[in-house]
Amino acid sequence: MRRTKRLKTNEDNQNNARHAHDYINTLNDDCLILIFELLPICDRISIERVCKRWRILAKESWRYQKFIDFNIDSWGSYKFIDCNDLKKVAKRCGQYVKHLEVRPWQRISEIKNLQSVAKFLPNLEVLDLRDYNLSPKVLKSLLINCENIIQLSIRNIVKTFKDTDLSDALSICKKLQEFRFKNSNIKFSVEIFEALPCDTIQKIHLNKCTRISWNKLPEVFSKYKNLNSLSLTTCICNNGMSGWIINCLEKIPLEQLHLSKNDGIADSFLIELSNKCGTLKNISIMHSNKITDHGISALTQMPSLECVTMQALPLVTEKGISNICRQNKFEWFSISGTKKIIKK
Repeated sequence: MRRTKRLKTNEDNQNNARHAHDYINTLNDDCLILIFELLPICDRISIERVCKRWRILAKESWRYQKFIDFNIDSWGSYKFIDCNDLKKVAKRCGQYVKHLEVRPWQRISEIKNLQSVAKFLPNLEVLDLRDYNLSPKVLKSLLINCENIIQLSIRNIVKTFKDTDLSDALSICKKLQEFRFKNSNIKFSVEIFEALPCDTIQKIHLNKCTRISWNKLPEVFSKYKNLNSLSLTTCICNNGMSGWIINCLEKIPLEQLHLSKNDGIADSFLIELSNKCGTLKNISIMHSNKITDHGISALTQMPSLECVTMQALPLVTEKGISNICRQNKFEWFSISGTKKIIKK
C-alpha cells in the first residue's frame, strides 16, 4: 500500500513537472531568453540539457552578458569556481563581455585561473581587480590577451609587486583611458606614469599612493594631451609636495580635480591652483584640516570653475561660505561637515 502511494506521488510529481514545462514552452523565444538571462550562471548552463529548443535559446541568451563578477547572486550554487567553470562560461559569452570584476571574497578558487580564460575575452574593456593576491605574470597575461582595455582598476595588490612590474603591465594598455590604483606598498615611480598612453589617458585616480616622486613628473604630465580628471586620496603627505603638483597640473587641460585626506593640502595650494589652473570646471576637496576661509575664497578667482564640493573642512566658517555665495560664481556649491549644504 505504501509503495503504491509512493509510486503515485512520484508519478504526480513527474506530471506536474511535465505540465510546467509545457506551460513555459508556450512562451515565445524572446520571453524565454529574457527569463534565462535572469537565472544564475550555473542554472543557465544546466537548462541547456532540458531540450533542443532550450539549448539554442540558452546559448543565445549569453549574447547579452556584458558583465561578469563572481558573486553568489551571479553564479548560484557553485561553492568554488575553478578553471573548468570559467572556461564553460567564457566559451559561451566571452566575446560579448565588456566588464570583468574580481574581488577577494568571491569564490574563484585561484586568480591564476583567469589566465586560461583571458583569450576568450577579446572585447573586454573594463578590468577591475580588487584586494587580490595578484601576481605580475597573471596581470600581464590578462592585459596581453585583452588588448581593448580602456579602464583598469587595481587595488591593494601584494607587497611582492614592484613598480617595474606595474609599469611593464601598463605599457601593454595602448588604449587605456582611465586608470585607478590603490596601494601603499609600491613606490610610484616616474616609469609608471610614463607607461600610461599619453594620447588616450583621460582619468587617473590614485588612493594611498604616498610614495610618488612629484618633483620628477612635470615633464611627464606635459605629454598627457587629454588628461582631464585627476583624483588624489591620501597621496599628498606634506606641504613640500604641493608646489610640484601644481607644476604638473598646469601642464594638462585638467577639468576635474578631487582631493581627499591629503595632509599636504593647505590654503597656499588652493591660491596657487587658482592662479595657474584656469581650465578647472569641477573641484572636490574633502577631509582637510588645513583649509580655511582664505583658501576657499581663492576658488572664486578661477575663470572656468562651475562646481565646488567641500566636505569635512573643520576650519571653514559660515562667514567664508557666505562670502563665496554672495559672489554667485558657481552653478553648484555644496558643503557638508559644517551641517550646512547650499545648492544653487
